Amino acid sequence: MRDVLLIIKREFRERVASRSFVLGTLLFPVLVAGIVLLPRLVGSGGAEWTLAVINEAPAAVGETFASALSATSDAADDNMYRLIPVDPPLDPVRQQLASQIETRAIDGYVVLPADILTSGTIVFRARNVGGFAVGRDLRRAATLAVQRERLRTAGIDASEVAAIVAPVQLDEARITARGEERGGAMSTFMTAYLVAFLIYLMTTLYGVAVMRSVLEEKTNRIAEVLMSTIRASHLMAGKIIGVGSAAVAQVLIWVAITAVVVSQSDRLGEGFALPEPVMQALRMDLATGVLLFLFFLLGFFLYASIFAMVGAAV
Repeated sequence: MRDVLLIIKREFRERVASRSFVLGTLLFPVLVAGIVLLPRLVGSGGAEWTLAVINEAPAAVGETFASALSATSDAADDNMYRLIPVDPPLDPVRQQLASQIETRAIDGYVVLPADILTSGTIVFRARNVGGFAVGRDLRRAATLAVQRERLRTAGIDASEVAAIVAPVQLDEARITARGEERGGAMSTFMTAYLVAFLIYLMTTLYGVAVMRSVLEEKTNRIAEVLMSTIRASHLMAGKIIGVGSAAVAQVLIWVAITAVVVSQSDRLGEGFALPEPVMQALRMDLATGVLLFLFFLLGFFLYASIFAMVGAAV
């Protein structure tokens, strides 16, 4: 048994002291945070845009478009728009608007063409048109304006149509021993996907580490020296448990980081305007966490043993 403990200590210290362990421990939380936060940051939400609006369409379309685009929102990542009306048509002022965009006097201009009710197309020119949120807001406002004008032309009350086609909201919750808990299919899927990916990643990486360790000792003939002093089963157990201990240490560090993030989840949700499913996925009860940890341990020891056998057979 003493031989097994010595091998466990050696393998554990070798893994924990490696540069890959330190980098992996630090970079994986950064990677997960980037996956969650990058879409919110790329969306360029929360900025103030100054847009010139040239309305060649019916006046009601321009009024509804401006009203919808200028409407304030409580969401932290929503853009704010300051609209500057410009008399149509576009051609006489096109060069002037382009110069104003280059000098940053305005951020861009929008043209509501005369045939917008039939073509369903608006023109947007800006210094940077890569933001998702801006395109979303322009399409939403233009769609609302065009739909209302089409309904008015057809003699239909837009408010009645809006009430008829209003979507139905789903209020869902899970029934647990503690009562009802807020949560839906999306948050459950996100939690399961992230945990499954983590188990797969850790099992593969550390299983390969066990196999490489066995191959290295065979190549350097270290295994022959070790086999003369300890049993093969002790050597295999020491390697698997030692490498597994390093994996467990890394997972525990990530659990501690996750606990800190969960304790600040309300602030993070407000600051980055994270969707509710993401916030729900961060909150995991203790029993589920313990079961997932056991699944990880059992899966690791199973596949690490297979990797070790493959390394010994090569």
